[in-house]
This record gives sequence, C-alpha cells and structure tokens, in this order.
Amino acid sequence: MRLSLLGYNLPNEMLSLRALPWTEANSKTLRLDLNADQSMHDRSSFASLADVADATLSYQAYVPAKQADDDDGELLFKHTFSQKTLLAGSSKLVVHVSAETQNDLDVYVQLRKADAGGTILQHVNVPLADLGVGSAADVPAVNTLKYLGPTGQLRASMRAVAPELSARYWQTLSHDKAQVQPVQRGEVVRLEVFIWPTGIVFDAGESLVLKIAGHDMALAEFEHLKGAFPVVNEGKHLVHFGKRRENYLELFVL
Repeated sequence: MRLSLLGYNLPNEMLSLRALPWTEANSKTLRLDLNADQSMHDRSSFASLADVADATLSYQAYVPAKQADDDDGELLFKHTFSQKTLLAGSSKLVVHVSAETQNDLDVYVQLRKADAGGTILQHVNVPLADLGVGSAADVPAVNTLKYLGPTGQLRASMRAVAPELSARYWQTLSHDKAQVQPVQRGEVVRLEVFIWPTGIVFDAGESLVLKIAGHDMALAEFEHLKGAFPVVNEGKHLVHFGKRRENYLELFVL
C-alpha cells in the first residue's frame, strides 16, 4: 500500500508499506497526557496521577458554529515535538467531562498542526494554479478545498461500544437503545472519543494542537452552509483533572 502524509507548510511525503501500520500488532503509539495549563506531555515525562492537583477547564458549549475556522468556544491543548514526527492513523482522546446546565452533552474534537511560530495551519487540497488563485488566502474556506485536521465526536449518553464491531485501533459505538447511559447535570463522565485516521508530517519545533468544543469544527462543505450547523449543547462543559482521572490523547506514529 502507499500512505500519503500531508506536510501543510512542508512537502507532502509518500511511503510504501506492506499494510496499514496502525492495524498491526507492533504499531507504535504516542501517548500525550493533558495538563490543566493546556499543554500535553509525553507520558514518559508526566507526573504520577496521584500528584495531579484537582482542577477544571471550561468552554462555552453553546456557540453558534460558522464552521469557517474562526469560531469561539474551543478549548486548546498543545504539544511541541522535539524531533520530526509522522502521525499516521486513527487517534483516541480519553477525557473526563461534565455539563454545567443540562443533562447529556455532545463533545467534538479536532487535531491541528501549528508551525514553529505557533500559527495553526490549513492544508489546501488542490494546487493553487488549478484553482486560478495566487495564494492559499484566496482559496475559499470550505471542506472540499481545505483540510484542517481529523475530527471526532461523541454524545456522552451514547458512549457504549459494540465489541463485536470494534478493533484495537478503532471502536464502533453501539446503537442498542438498551446500552444508552444517561448523564446527569454536573456528573463527571469518562469519554473515549475516537478520531478519524490522518497522515501529517511534523518537524522539530512544530506542534500538535488538540481542540475540544461543543460544535463541529470541520469546515462547512459549501459556502451557503456556513452557520447552518445546529448546536444542541447548553451552558458550559468542564474538563476535570485530579482525583486520579486520566486525560490523554493516544496517537499512532511511524
């Protein structure tokens, strides 16, 4: 098989492999633990869970979503790579959250690439010459023309998994009504949010940014759909740290 990795500000890379690497038993993973200061650290350099102080971070879960890569109400975590890193495959976010004012909550996540200066990047899917424009800024911000990064989403009450349909690298949710797990206002619940596969090249000094929000963060498919996404969350969502709770992002890397 051939695996394409997007460079964004760097040249794309193409690899020839015998199989999808994240499906193999010896696949390499990177675990980044989330911190209350909005950083993410490699597990090997992270303190014991017993040493993590109680803390919460919040975001406004009901924010009108324009899906134009400029919405409010997004909580960001950042990890800067010390060496070149190839992200390839699906990812999983484990996070402990609660809803401040309503029962149940919808959580959306997105992975982004930031350059060494901290600018969060977009990847243009079509050569500029073929679009008849001179710069990426002239390309309309729609999902068909620009790729921001992989996304995932989960409704807390629908977090039950169908084991018979799942694999180590991807869990399929159950649609059995008997498996619905109600969530009460203020209840802290552990979620595992699986994120669509991707392929991204990071140079040393560049960063992976994790976004958590109450709305879809992918670009709208067409210009006229911007602002049409229906947000059903209310109030604030809180991310909880401490009390031996694990919050981490698990990635497949090459």
